[in-house]
Amino acid sequence: MTRPPLLALILLALAGCSSTPSIVAPPASSASAPPSATPTPTPTPTPTPSPAANLLALGQSLEQQSVKLTVSEVKAQPKGYHDQPLLGALAQACNNTGGPVSFSNRRWTAAAADGSTFTPASLSYGNDPTPSYPVQQAVDNGQCVKGWLLFEVPSGVTIDTIRYATTESGGAPIFATWKAR
Repeated sequence: MTRPPLLALILLALAGCSSTPSIVAPPASSASAPPSATPTPTPTPTPTPSPAANLLALGQSLEQQSVKLTVSEVKAQPKGYHDQPLLGALAQACNNTGGPVSFSNRRWTAAAADGSTFTPASLSYGNDPTPSYPVQQAVDNGQCVKGWLLFEVPSGVTIDTIRYATTESGGAPIFATWKAR
């Protein structure tokens, strides 16, 4: 029987006690695998609707944020202040929000195809159609305001749309547009 030399046995024992760390791969386990990183999509902002987003025909209503809006008629009016031509729009706004809401004629505009806009005239005259739309009025739940909005429009300008824009009930903006003809 041959014996290994004593020196070889000592070297083998010392090699097993080496202080150099060995790199050992962890055992594969499907139960404890770390979750893979998936990119979180960046939210895209919700675009604010343009006034033309809700294009309505005369007589049609828009109900949004518990507010119902209608423009039922648009017609030329006798000349007003400074002999400017007037355009009248018969508008109605109803409150179904559950509480009081304030309506104003300043939320309405008349718009021409070239992008120019006109706000309602601030003065009224004896020959203006009645009732006139209120300048500012608080309206209880279930109630409406209705009246004529009068726009001073320069000669040669054709109004294409009547627009409404606001945040009546404290929520998202309300945009509505009616074809004027």
